[in-house]
Amino acid sequence: MSTSQNEAAWLNAKQARPLSVGPAPMRTPDSNEVVVRVHAVSINPVDAFIQSMGVIVQDYPYILGTDVAGVITAVGASVTNFKVGDRVLAETDGADPSVPDARGRGAFQLYTAANHMLTAKIPDGVSFKEASVLPLCFCTAAAALYETTSLGLPLPQVGKNISKKGEVFVVWGVGSAVGANAVQMAKASGYDVIATCSEHNFEFAKNLGADYAFDYKKDSVVEDVLGILNGKKCVGVLAAMVGFNPNAPGLDQCGEIASKAQGRHYLATVIPATMEIPNDFPKNIEIGRTWGTTIKHSEVGRYLFHDWIPAALADGTLKCAPDTEVSGQGLESVQGALDRWSQGVSAKKIVVEIL
Repeated sequence: MSTSQNEAAWLNAKQARPLSVGPAPMRTPDSNEVVVRVHAVSINPVDAFIQSMGVIVQDYPYILGTDVAGVITAVGASVTNFKVGDRVLAETDGADPSVPDARGRGAFQLYTAANHMLTAKIPDGVSFKEASVLPLCFCTAAAALYETTSLGLPLPQVGKNISKKGEVFVVWGVGSAVGANAVQMAKASGYDVIATCSEHNFEFAKNLGADYAFDYKKDSVVEDVLGILNGKKCVGVLAAMVGFNPNAPGLDQCGEIASKAQGRHYLATVIPATMEIPNDFPKNIEIGRTWGTTIKHSEVGRYLFHDWIPAALADGTLKCAPDTEVSGQGLESVQGALDRWSQGVSAKKIVVEIL
């Protein structure tokens, strides 16, 4: 295939740095895919971990990245709900080596392909850089909340008249991208939300819809959360911040809350299935693992991406969160963006504009 029209930021070998910008095959869509001219990408923890730790990917060279926003340039034969010229956000297969030819399907290129089930139209009032913060963190939160293999909660609605269920969902780590999306989805499903985050992020959490916000650094945080939960049904706890570190601070506290709260004793995590979780949790809790792209195989993904995201962005039920921090323009800036993420961010998503 011709490589003259496409370029990518390649990971040429295990733990290689910096990424190398060079020609890449021009993508043609499979029957269930769309091709997107990328205008913005955002950085996820998995992108940095693949490069720095040498995990997940075994076949090189490889194009990293999962989150894109841009304009559709081609649609597959089976795709009926998108057309060339649509402005979209999309989740690519850049972190899923099980997909055939995955090494060329990442986000960090000028043109990439995405499964139409994880592609959503974006309103004109939402910029590409704003939309690019959503895909993987949204998918991960959605899989934890709505897949029947996890919490299986009712799907979110739009508008200001969402019926309240009188039950509570706990999100630990709202300063993370997964946590920021989980708060919004849980509210749109009718639940009260208890959030934990740094004190300086309380306003951020409340603006996303959290009913209560507690400082996870305080010794009393578990007691404080359980005090709010007293007499109320808790539908689950999401540990949104632990990712590739199953020993991250906070997991024990999440387990204690899930164990002692009234209702379902379920702790959802974003720890990959390949990593062990410490086995000293209370015996009465269920522990779930989440991998975001699983929703493309279910009605959950179709409803959220084709129906809910466009409508919720349009009426404000869903905000593009966390806020963006632009770390340069062009594929040459992707390595710097990965390095910026590694320095630590809170309530921010690192974005590169691909003009």
